[in-house]
Amino acid sequence: MKVLFCHLGREHLGIEYLSAVLKQSGLDVEVLLSYDPGYFSKQDNTLYNPWLERAFSREKEMLSQICREKPDVVAFSAYTANFDWIKRFARSIKEHIETKIVVGGSHATLVPEIVAGADAVDYVVAGESEKTFVELVRFLQKPAKNCDIDNVFYKKDGKVIKNKISDRLITNLDLLPYPDKALFERHINYRDDFLVMTSRGCPYSCTYCCESFMNRFYGPKYFRQRSVGSMISELELMKHRYRYERIIFFDNIFHYNKEWMKAFLKEYRTRIGVPFKCMGHLESFDREIAIELRESNCYAVNFGIQSMNRRVRERFLNRPVTDDQIWKVFRLCDEAGIWFDADLMFDLPGENTDDAARAASRFKRYKRLNRIKCFNLCYFPKLEIVDIALREKTLSEDDVREIEQGRTDGFFRQADLGDEDVKKAGEALKKLYSILPLLSENTVRWLSEEKRYLRARFLPDFLVDCLKIFIGIKNRDPRFWVYFKNYLERTGYLLSRAFSFIKIKRTP
Repeated sequence: MKVLFCHLGREHLGIEYLSAVLKQSGLDVEVLLSYDPGYFSKQDNTLYNPWLERAFSREKEMLSQICREKPDVVAFSAYTANFDWIKRFARSIKEHIETKIVVGGSHATLVPEIVAGADAVDYVVAGESEKTFVELVRFLQKPAKNCDIDNVFYKKDGKVIKNKISDRLITNLDLLPYPDKALFERHINYRDDFLVMTSRGCPYSCTYCCESFMNRFYGPKYFRQRSVGSMISELELMKHRYRYERIIFFDNIFHYNKEWMKAFLKEYRTRIGVPFKCMGHLESFDREIAIELRESNCYAVNFGIQSMNRRVRERFLNRPVTDDQIWKVFRLCDEAGIWFDADLMFDLPGENTDDAARAASRFKRYKRLNRIKCFNLCYFPKLEIVDIALREKTLSEDDVREIEQGRTDGFFRQADLGDEDVKKAGEALKKLYSILPLLSENTVRWLSEEKRYLRARFLPDFLVDCLKIFIGIKNRDPRFWVYFKNYLERTGYLLSRAFSFIKIKRTP
């Protein structure tokens, strides 16, 4: 049996784990990948350009590969922003070959009945899926009349059949095989960009994050962490195999368990030692953590602020962090000599964009601020933020139905939701914050007064993108160079293909 994972976006550790457990299961399966990194698309968290999105798209190549391989199962991992694409692409696949379409992921967990109701979808896997997916593939090798696997939704005679939802968590993450990095190795330069996670889940429940739904469903046991020995063994093996020079720890909060982190970094310093980036949390980050990270070759930490309005953070986002805590953490990074990124979200319920404008000049005090990454709030169905937005009249019931169907533009593009004036102010602030490292504190303070920052929305997108590139070069940001090299490699491929086509056309 051939199982093909189809994915649009950055490298997906969840798919790598599913591939690994399939190969470990003893089933007679060949695992394949059809992949589009989504450069310049709404899945690209660096640059979005609709013309370049079409030029860089690998959709035709993916469809050609799938038709050539004729897999028995095509599997997708759905999150809200890519579900509309999955529905469309799955229909294209079904028009060309006979296969079973299986969809898992966060969107399939939040609204499994809606995902299962899509015309090209055959099966949906809800929740953490390693155990369930292996059982489903085993079932599809010798399908019976009814599929009675827990956490699986499927269609029968045009109706969605809902199986029992049960707790199928893997409580001991050390029992999992290492993620199947070989699946993406043709597409990812692991030497520059090695992605890994030491834990699953998040101890916090922000209203806009899918982890809050999982925390309600599974309870406190949802947050789990691998042992230090298991993690170091994987990193040593992969370092030998891929010769990586940098790591990104993609845990929601790398330092949440401080004692685990200290024990891990003690081994990491002597046995791995390469520079790394990780995700931090403003509430639990302290001086001891900053020093541990610095001494272990951490080159950057990413923090989520989300809103510069304390009331919005506490009332609407369930992030009870004070302004003083934010500035204290940034000061600690400055003192430790660690670069840091800060995330801000716009289009939030109850948002007053003037708060973000007034805070802009304060950011200029921190020498180790690398960049401020600006996102739009991406609504996921069934989360508390949706109920809040309905109550605040930021969303309508029709908007909620659109979100459930995946008709939303995600984190990196502005959806047609919410108040128009707030959206315009948000667009202006995103451009201002994107170029903030190039502006003086006095200039930023002047722009924040009398709503002068609103003029920033008239800056051409191309100019802002060029300035963001310059900031990446100026700060010697390793993450910027990863993206830049990826763009160059893909551009070279497209140009060579175009020249080959022209040469063929000119040949008599």
